[in-house]
Amino acid sequence: MRIIKDQTLLKHYIEEIGLQEHFSIDVNPLCELLCFDKDDYLIKAGQCSRYLYFLASGKIKFFSMSENGKFIPYGYSKSYRVLGEAASLFGRSPLISLQAVETSYAVAINLSRHRETLLNDNRFLRYICSLLSENVCALDNNIANLLSQSIDSRLAAFILQNAKNGIFECSLAECSELIATSYRHTLRIMNQFCDQGLLIKKRQKYEIRDFQALARIAGDAYAYYV
Repeated sequence: MRIIKDQTLLKHYIEEIGLQEHFSIDVNPLCELLCFDKDDYLIKAGQCSRYLYFLASGKIKFFSMSENGKFIPYGYSKSYRVLGEAASLFGRSPLISLQAVETSYAVAINLSRHRETLLNDNRFLRYICSLLSENVCALDNNIANLLSQSIDSRLAAFILQNAKNGIFECSLAECSELIATSYRHTLRIMNQFCDQGLLIKKRQKYEIRDFQALARIAGDAYAYYV
């Protein structure tokens, strides 16, 4: 994690994500700008975060580990999202970890300094209550869909959601974690999609050749943006 001492960039992100509208106080003096490189942790399970984060750019994955060391994915978030509102804001230890998938920037509020200020702002608390309700509903829906959808459907949905201009180039290892399967199984299905003419592999990238066929396979598969 790096603290970015660029006040112009900080102000830009605060305005871009519309942060002030969720507060009745002037939020600018409370904020810092933090940068996370790939694989940096924003929050670790069991450790109360020093900050409340407002993800401004980049991509973050959510996960936990079972007692036997099994990776349990909860999805990921791209661009704006509040992080740490469910536990760290209230001084509790989080149950899941948040880790950067790519270089990411977050507007952050130091909780040791400003927790009481936040908890005394009724407009902010109403916003957090609304977010928590939405997140619980989304998580319940995602888990239910995850249990009912095939790996093929999840992978097809993941490809469609992450392709840019018809090109999919996400790490297959990362992809495997997020759709809850092995790297070997993911690679097998990717090769199958290529054999069926749905994809064409170009070095470390895949070009989508048949969007409609992939969409049919994906169906109503669980959405990984939560």
